[in-house]
Amino acid sequence: MCNMPRAIYLETSQQILVAAYKPIACTNCGKLHKVQFLSRILASLLLVGSIFAFNLVSYPTSTQAFILAVLVIIPANILVLPYLMRYRLA
Repeated sequence: MCNMPRAIYLETSQQILVAAYKPIACTNCGKLHKVQFLSRILASLLLVGSIFAFNLVSYPTSTQAFILAVLVIIPANILVLPYLMRYRLA
């Protein structure tokens, strides 16, 4: 991995999550970095699995629990995912 500043790396990482895992270019060296396949699976499991697990332990037919899960768990996961994603040179 190159010496990309952490702030730029995280900013572009968050853009990747929104833009369907597009490769990002390093501003220092100009090389392209792609999200590894296992990181994509991790992101999917973390987003969907955490809502499923939360609803599994909540009241069985609670719509409010699902709304809470969507409004709290998904934004929390999106904030954590850039730190968990792995990249490789394209």
